[in-house]
Amino acid sequence: MALSEASEIGEDGPYDLCAAGRYWCWDAAYRRRLGDAAVIGTQLLQVAAQADRDGFSMGERYDTDHVYYVDGSPWHGVPAYHEYPCVFSWVLMHEYLGLRSEPDVDLVVAPCMDRFRDYQVEFSNVAVAVSLRPDIFAVTNLAAKVRRIRIDLKRLPLDPSLFADPSQPFVIVNLAHNGTCRLTLPPA
Repeated sequence: MALSEASEIGEDGPYDLCAAGRYWCWDAAYRRRLGDAAVIGTQLLQVAAQADRDGFSMGERYDTDHVYYVDGSPWHGVPAYHEYPCVFSWVLMHEYLGLRSEPDVDLVVAPCMDRFRDYQVEFSNVAVAVSLRPDIFAVTNLAAKVRRIRIDLKRLPLDPSLFADPSQPFVIVNLAHNGTCRLTLPPA
């Protein structure tokens, strides 16, 4: 099995991903570097599905239904264990949606996704709406101020010839409140 086809993280149920928080963050960063959005997306969906079944309390994963407690529950420990939502949020925001700040810009939008979608994040210093369609990639600044935003598409399955310099597949734009940058994508 090739390294990018599977991950040993999460072998003991969805919360095993979060329990191995620092490992999952590094694994997701590595998979992002490979452009392996499918694995990151699948892991996020597995954790979200388990959290949904548990009423989003995300209990601490200890003895996952095989040694001391054999009762069908994939976790035994503190209910509402706060580390897990933090780890989940980190992987979702930074590695999958690709939203982060860096010293030279106010916001980086650099998704690593394997499907078309629209998403909007309205908190803290993010405040952005993103649309990824077969023919267009659009970013809208929802913040109440002008922001310098780097749009980096190198982790999307795109033809590198889309960019003037294929080794630098990004643009930096200054967007006012509700300002939108639309990039036309080449046909697949």
